[in-house]
Amino acid sequence: MKKILLPLLCAFLILITSRNVYSQNIWSQSGILMDMDTKQVIYQRNMHTRFLTASIAKIMTCLIAIEEKPLNFVVTITREDILAEGSAIYLPEGEEVYLKDLLYGLMLRSGNDAAHAIAVAVAGSVEEFAVLMNRKAEEIGMKNSRFANPSGLDSETQNFSTSFDMALLMSYAMDNPLFREINNTKTHSFTTLATETKHTFQNKHRLINQQSIYNGGKTGFTRAAGRTLVTTATFENVNLVVVTFKGSTGDFREHQALFQAGFKRYDKQVFMRQGIIRVREDGEVKLKEVTEDVFIMVNRVDNPVITSRFERIGSNVYLIILADGEVVRQVELLDYCIEQSDNQHFWRFLRRLFT
Repeated sequence: MKKILLPLLCAFLILITSRNVYSQNIWSQSGILMDMDTKQVIYQRNMHTRFLTASIAKIMTCLIAIEEKPLNFVVTITREDILAEGSAIYLPEGEEVYLKDLLYGLMLRSGNDAAHAIAVAVAGSVEEFAVLMNRKAEEIGMKNSRFANPSGLDSETQNFSTSFDMALLMSYAMDNPLFREINNTKTHSFTTLATETKHTFQNKHRLINQQSIYNGGKTGFTRAAGRTLVTTATFENVNLVVVTFKGSTGDFREHQALFQAGFKRYDKQVFMRQGIIRVREDGEVKLKEVTEDVFIMVNRVDNPVITSRFERIGSNVYLIILADGEVVRQVELLDYCIEQSDNQHFWRFLRRLFT
């Protein structure tokens, strides 16, 4: 009897969880499901509300380190590193290790000692490293985030972000092959340089260890922040990211349910091909250029009505794409200048005008 009831109970829980996803009733106080390629938001709850990050701030730490230093850079562990509170990878003072191995300790084991050592090695101090973090956040478009330390600890200094901003960050970071490789690792073993001691790190992110579709993520927890979680997954060339803040112990199930519903319900479709278009602006027709194919995620279950318009925002003109009247994407259009374009491009444009 127990063998029969268990599968039925699991099926019931999956059904309830899936319903919660589309009744906008996830347990976490904030959450988002975003397509990493188009940055289109598929589902959200309080996605622009700021929360303490806890250790998901280490996504930014890892990205900065990869961009700033070679992975074979040798880092010497200091007393200040090992005094960092919270989770650790427990390397002794004076130990020498490659930056790459510290990054695995940072992302797989969430080592706060590794975060401190990386920050000092890259920028000279935690404070200067935070400057780099905030500069990168501004570059990515994270408008509601502030970083003060590389670990996510919040007893002395605090890092704030939102589901939307962290989804943007993770989408950006996963475009970096080195970050993607580190983030998608289940187990990493290495030998330190000074004492030649072997260490093995197992990834704390439960989903990465379970199924192959999950290929990145970061866990986080402090008493003040509660549970924070980031996960990425890929299925049939669709790349999605889920972020939740202030989650319960069921946050991994929430992520699974969001991915399941997203992959089941949504298709990635071409809305407009790369090329030249005519836009009526201020009573006259102007030529604009779409520099790459424009994709959108379309709900094939609800079959929304897809429309578009052109809109000037500041000094730029954008293609605004809507599903059932709700904006799902906005794409900047560039002024088309014939003199700066090759002949082949120009003749292709002429053929489009007269066919």
